[in-house]
Amino acid sequence: MTPQDRLAPAKMWLEQGRYDRALAELDGFRWREEVDSTYLRALALWLADRDAEAVKAASAGIRRFGPHAPLLSVLGQAYHSLGKLVKAERALLEALALSPDDTHLLCAYARVCIDAGQLRKAADLLDRAIPSAEVVQRTRDQLLRAQAADDEAQRIERHPLLRPLAPLNRFGPIKTWVGVLVLIFCLRMFGLTPLAALLGVAWFAYALYSWFAPALVRRLVRRKLGH
Repeated sequence: MTPQDRLAPAKMWLEQGRYDRALAELDGFRWREEVDSTYLRALALWLADRDAEAVKAASAGIRRFGPHAPLLSVLGQAYHSLGKLVKAERALLEALALSPDDTHLLCAYARVCIDAGQLRKAADLLDRAIPSAEVVQRTRDQLLRAQAADDEAQRIERHPLLRPLAPLNRFGPIKTWVGVLVLIFCLRMFGLTPLAALLGVAWFAYALYSWFAPALVRRLVRRKLGH
């Protein structure tokens, strides 16, 4: 029986989404001795949301067999699932160096770029992929949602109704709050109690505005964008 014949049942279970059965099938022989079986095991672990184990399996395979695009792909995507974007990028770049036109790799790297806020870079990567591939369309949809969210966030940030909140954004609410309290205390110390009271009322109104203005602006922007 050839290695491919032995791997056929594990591949079948993977295609059916039965990752536990695929892993059990692979554990039935010495999978560590072959790069393909090592890759399938790492892939099954990642698909089963066992990301940390997938990282270990893929890393061990790379150390044993050397740079291998499929293993690096699983490693990068497992790191991505764990939120380790820098490590994910490094692994996927190594994979793309070995297989620069692989559509699935390009999409995997594009998804990392989307989560890192590098939307232009993600678009460039997708332009290099096969347009008709289903994974490309799914990733492009994700990019479009990210672009829409980014556009909304920028519109909200630049909205004139939020300009009075610039001190809070620049210094932070705690520092601003402490600064105002110190100023009110100093005014009272110098006998300027009416002015201190006026400042207290103004600060209370400002605090209320800081609570309600962002929600109001978000509603206005979303209505303008047709959301």
